[in-house]
Amino acid sequence: MIIFKNLILWLLSHLFSFHTPPSPTTSIFPPNFKRCHRRQADFNQCLIEAAGIGLRNLVIPFDSVGLPTLRTVRVDSLNVSKGKTVGFDQNYDNLVFHGFTNATFLRFDVNFENERIVTETLFPEVTMDFDYNFNGKILENPFFGKGHGVITFINLRFSFIFDLEQYQNMGQNYFRIVKSKLSMDTDLIKSHFDNLFDGHEEMKDKFNADINENWRSIFVDVRPKYEEIFGQVFTDVFSGFLERVPIVELFGE
Repeated sequence: MIIFKNLILWLLSHLFSFHTPPSPTTSIFPPNFKRCHRRQADFNQCLIEAAGIGLRNLVIPFDSVGLPTLRTVRVDSLNVSKGKTVGFDQNYDNLVFHGFTNATFLRFDVNFENERIVTETLFPEVTMDFDYNFNGKILENPFFGKGHGVITFINLRFSFIFDLEQYQNMGQNYFRIVKSKLSMDTDLIKSHFDNLFDGHEEMKDKFNADINENWRSIFVDVRPKYEEIFGQVFTDVFSGFLERVPIVELFGE
């Protein structure tokens, strides 16, 4: 999960660092990045637009600010504990994600009075390529194999709530996260696993058809664990980021 945490830190530094009004002599951010200030009337709408522009720009890296491309994101491993529908621990290796740069921010609210940040993000299509090694049951059916797989999320949605509190350090005001919650949903999941059942093609095709037909029940079963995993990762990284950067540097006076 270290690579995934680094990805989020890169993304957070991108989304927030360019909100401070630029200095004509010290700004190192590309000139086409949109900037927002907390006192402008359309601040939250500006954040939506700025975040979207930022993600779309990351189809190529920006070495000047240490930002890599998000066109392809690689993660070493991902582990999901068993549930009721999926009766075994899911261990994925060598994951490659595509689709993060096509995101649309539907909401990006920063409420200074209530000390809360709320975001909603739509990813039209996110694909996850991976290697797997499974042995257990899904939908009460035996499932075993080792090989390559692809899972595609259609209209994947992430909704985050971060409750904050302010504190002072060295004369500067900072935010820290005291509570967070991630809710995620999707319109459709399409899965395909190669080399199931020791290469038995008929059994493999039937199983892939079954899990695609019943994708919603499988997703409902594993969703709490995904929300826990990704929610904690985002919270840990975002918390560390907020603790290092004063509020005035993030959102202006």
